[in-house]
Amino acid sequence: MNPPRVAWGRYFPMPWVGIAVLLLALIVLTPVLYSSGPPAAGTIFTQAELVVDTNGTVTHLYLWGVSDVRYQSLSMGIATGFAWGHRPSRIPFQWTNGTEILALVGSSDQGVFAVNVTAVYVSQGQACYGGLVAFNLSATGLATQSFTPGLSTPSLIGLGALPLSIALPNQGSGCSS
Repeated sequence: MNPPRVAWGRYFPMPWVGIAVLLLALIVLTPVLYSSGPPAAGTIFTQAELVVDTNGTVTHLYLWGVSDVRYQSLSMGIATGFAWGHRPSRIPFQWTNGTEILALVGSSDQGVFAVNVTAVYVSQGQACYGGLVAFNLSATGLATQSFTPGLSTPSLIGLGALPLSIALPNQGSGCSS
């Protein structure tokens, strides 16, 4: 003897199930899509990036966020005088720091230089974005080398393809390059 079959379509018509699922998704996602305050730390809205541009003799560096957020602190250290391909660990960095700002600007007139950057954002938690990247500027392009896990950079980019935007990885609540 077989048990009687239940016609689920009779009790749960598919168009009404679809509408109910969409309404439930909107109810759950609305607080994430609409916020009246600053974005939470670690979200895409607080992502920091390093933008690199050059005119062939001076390389300009910009540390800022992908959206208009104010960082608790931004730091940019520029080092020169090291061998290309080696981590500039014992070379002194010339630091530029700022607190409660939107962006930080730096520059280098050297062919080989490294940039160590950190961006700390605090709101509904803390996120620290940062990295250490070396650059080698030549007449044909800009070579890059990352010394930070999770930070990917192109090995060589032509001067005509600049500016270069480098998304900095979220290192959690503390930065270490």
